[in-house]
Amino acid sequence: FSIDFSKIGDWENNFDDVIDISAVVNISNEKNNSLKILEDGLFCDNNTNFDILPIEYKIGEKGDFLTLNNCFDFIENNPIFNKKIKLILLSDYILHEQIILENKNYSHITISSENKEIISEKINEPQIIKEKGIKEFSYIPYFYAKNTSFPILDISLKSTYKENDLYVCLAMDNSCLIFKENNYIKDYPFIGIYGTNNSNITFDYCEITNIGNRDTQQENTKDQLFYGDGIRINNSSLNGKSIKVNRCGSVGINVSHSSKANVDEAYGEYNGHHALMATSSSNVSAQNATFLHTTDDNVVAYASSNIDFRNG
Repeated sequence: FSIDFSKIGDWENNFDDVIDISAVVNISNEKNNSLKILEDGLFCDNNTNFDILPIEYKIGEKGDFLTLNNCFDFIENNPIFNKKIKLILLSDYILHEQIILENKNYSHITISSENKEIISEKINEPQIIKEKGIKEFSYIPYFYAKNTSFPILDISLKSTYKENDLYVCLAMDNSCLIFKENNYIKDYPFIGIYGTNNSNITFDYCEITNIGNRDTQQENTKDQLFYGDGIRINNSSLNGKSIKVNRCGSVGINVSHSSKANVDEAYGEYNGHHALMATSSSNVSAQNATFLHTTDDNVVAYASSNIDFRNG
């Protein structure tokens, strides 16, 4: 697509003119790059410093879509290239749906919210994910991705549903997850974030609190059931600088099966079994980290694993 500038008059002196253009147009070095063509057809000069805004979709009772799944279906069926998308969860949005994404590249999408905190309730018709391997287990994730670049998350999540101990906030299988800073996950029955099979989790400067059965445990008693991990990664990687992991029933940060984690300057207290554990040939950097008041042991590494706990 191209434009014959001779047909639109004295464009150098008429930046306020509106041209009816129905498509996104890219101009390379036309007229010394003094124009930008925006999606709405407006011309602006270089002095406006106008960045093209992302497309926004609102999710909720009064939004563009009632559910996140409705919105993702629309995005999948109406692809937009070279354009960022922002999904805004309205103040009335409650998470009682299960979002399962497979073989997607949604790294250009960011999910944010009007409220600081998104409430999770019982999932309607949940799908159970069965983890195969040496230690098999099942779980029910609110968010699940397989072979996917997951949308960037700028939300905090809190569960109010405690009746099923298989519920997990987020699970990534060979997928990438990025949380923006200063968000949190709290009160989930089983796991806050689970990453497996070469997944990459970024959770810098964020917090996970009160996962699993910590509230029902006896204090200062090692011989009891410890259940629930803040973050569990299996054959994956974690970037979690300055994260906080508090009151997780079993392990605050569980790193296993040749995983790598950077949790420098992490802080955790009142976890159940361990605050930080590395096992099965895993490597963790936890320099300048602080872990306190764990019922069992604060920090544990075994089975050919290493934790760099300098200045901790």
